[in-house]
Amino acid sequence: MLTNSFAVSRSVCMMEQSEPVPQPVAEWPGAYVGKTLQYKLPFFLDTSKLMNPHVSLIGMTGSGKTYFMKSYLIRCRLGRDASILIIDWNNEYNEIVTMLDGTIHRLCSTAETASLDFNLLCNGVHSINLASMHNDIDRRDAATAIIHSVTEFMHGMKIGNSGNRIIVLDEAWKLLNDKAALTQLFREGRKYGIGVMVATQLVKDINNEILSNTACVAVFRIQNSDDSNALLETGIVDNEGIDSLTTLPVGRCLLHLVPKTTSQKTKFAIARIEGIQTTVYTIKSDRMQMKVSGEKFIWATESLIKEHDKRAKIVNMIEANERELDSVGFIRFLLRLGLDRSIIVPYLRLLGLTDRAIADSFNSAKGAMVEIE
Repeated sequence: MLTNSFAVSRSVCMMEQSEPVPQPVAEWPGAYVGKTLQYKLPFFLDTSKLMNPHVSLIGMTGSGKTYFMKSYLIRCRLGRDASILIIDWNNEYNEIVTMLDGTIHRLCSTAETASLDFNLLCNGVHSINLASMHNDIDRRDAATAIIHSVTEFMHGMKIGNSGNRIIVLDEAWKLLNDKAALTQLFREGRKYGIGVMVATQLVKDINNEILSNTACVAVFRIQNSDDSNALLETGIVDNEGIDSLTTLPVGRCLLHLVPKTTSQKTKFAIARIEGIQTTVYTIKSDRMQMKVSGEKFIWATESLIKEHDKRAKIVNMIEANERELDSVGFIRFLLRLGLDRSIIVPYLRLLGLTDRAIADSFNSAKGAMVEIE
């Protein structure tokens, strides 16, 4: 019996919906992602209602992939008590593992993977940190060994296990020596209550078998038309969304979902990922030290640096410097990017530096006092 107008609206469908109908609050078991672009409806990602629990994120550096991933993991852990295993290539996840009272397992050699107890996949939050290894070859060998061990452990679990477990590979997955083991995780993980999250900058890095076993694909801004056409061919995006992919603002994404209950795939846009801020950048000068939240840093960069490639280079540079910069070196870097004082000064102001600190930094960077207008 339909007892209110909301129930009536959910039972009558006069046309295909462009966005999912919001659920009553009592039915919100998923992790909040953000508001839909068209109708500003809150969207909660609940992979238990999809064909499988796997998530693939596609987009260029600085477009919002990692922010989405970290916020989603935090909400899954705090809201649904998910067990999380992260293969951390470059110290990307130490902050959230610590925040969630998890454990960081630092490996210095491939041989140390043999000592890992993969029961940790079923208990709490763990990251296997490979940043201390000598080179990418060692990291690749270790990551491959870990995936094989996870797959072997999974096969010893009970089929139909309803556990809520997430394996996070971020960009590391595409460097594995043996992608067959990863493909096996995607094919069989659902049976054991295991979801896999991967991220990539290039569509071509994700093979069709992984895409066909991923029920949630989030597409952020991508770099070129070849990637757009590849997504169009797979059906991840349609003709209506294809033109926007190279100009999506930071934090906006197109979602492609495959629900359990219908053969109709759902495609819509999230206006901006509303995440949980964990990243802090530090900018030092002779006169002060500024702590800038990752959200503020991205907002300031997006507001004043219009070229996508320059924004990506700025994010890459500060991440490579472990999120700490001195203001003089930062100004020199911005000048080398081709930005002039009329952009740099208001940019540094947005980040919180005082005019005096900016002037002193310019003086050291260019060898002459620059008047701040």
